[in-house]
Amino acid sequence: ATAPPQGFNTALNRYEMRLPVAASYRYVKAVNVGLNDIAQVLVTELIVLELVSETSENGLQFVSHQLDSRLGHQFNERWQGAADMSLQIDENPGRGGDRSRGSLGARISFEPDQKWVHTGRWEMSSQWNEEADDVAENVLGYSLFYDPLETLRSSFSLTDRLTWLAGARSRHRLGSAVEGNADLLRGLLATLGLSASRSEDFAGDRKYTTWSARARIQAALTDDLDLVLDGSYLESLETIEDELRKRRDAGIGLDWRVTRDLYVRVSLRQTSEVSDRGTIDALLSWAVLPSLRLSVQHYELTDDDLTTTLRRSANLDWELGARTNIYLRVAEVDLSGGGGDRTTSFQQGFRMGF
Repeated sequence: ATAPPQGFNTALNRYEMRLPVAASYRYVKAVNVGLNDIAQVLVTELIVLELVSETSENGLQFVSHQLDSRLGHQFNERWQGAADMSLQIDENPGRGGDRSRGSLGARISFEPDQKWVHTGRWEMSSQWNEEADDVAENVLGYSLFYDPLETLRSSFSLTDRLTWLAGARSRHRLGSAVEGNADLLRGLLATLGLSASRSEDFAGDRKYTTWSARARIQAALTDDLDLVLDGSYLESLETIEDELRKRRDAGIGLDWRVTRDLYVRVSLRQTSEVSDRGTIDALLSWAVLPSLRLSVQHYELTDDDLTTTLRRSANLDWELGARTNIYLRVAEVDLSGGGGDRTTSFQQGFRMGF
């Protein structure tokens, strides 16, 4: 059987095809012909979903009841508090069964002056399922905001989360984060953040410890020149009984609009776990003319110093009108490092919209 032409869903990065149930299939072949937005199609995964046939029965399928309430009170200029309550009951005669969710929370805030703000919160939530185990969660949190200057801002947060499954403790997580923002110059913003967490899975006898750091500089010094430079580092430890697993992830990225017509983006990332994996993603875009744009992209994926994926492409787009353009694309994909093939594609076309 042959499916009708399908458009590529760029948002979900996939094709969706509906095929008749009566037909049998031995293989699936993707053919790319004509004028397409995608220069090359590489099928890496197939997911088969069976659609439930429609019935002529007209009965009650789903009913939901929801109740929300909130009460807030300002005690004085420095103290204020609030309480929240919500309840939702879902009646589902189908396979999932009925389920209900409820939560109760409280928040109190203390602002001694314009520089300091303290906030504490508590929330208890539960979910009752007819055909599954009940889940309950208790959350305690504290946050602090400190702005000593108009150009200097900081925050700190601490959260404790405990989860029960079928009345027994299931997971516990304790996490904290601190962040600072500074306006170094007019149009120059610097951000530094640190976070750490420790969690324990009682059912699986696992423990996780994670900490991360990130920094970001954003510059908008002129109307044409803007630059964003960010870096991050994450390290996590997973303990399963007596076995210890460590994972490190580091990355740095640059988004730089050099001029009104020239834009550069570079991203480097390195991940170390069972093996060392690295990615390089670089893009150069140049508006040669107001209606003519040239872009070049390089993407490389390595695994233990072996390049498994290498992709290079060049695009030229010429806008003839508001809805008319001519495009030219050349791409090279090399998957030989991972046992695949090396292909080169050339695509040109004319696109007109109505």
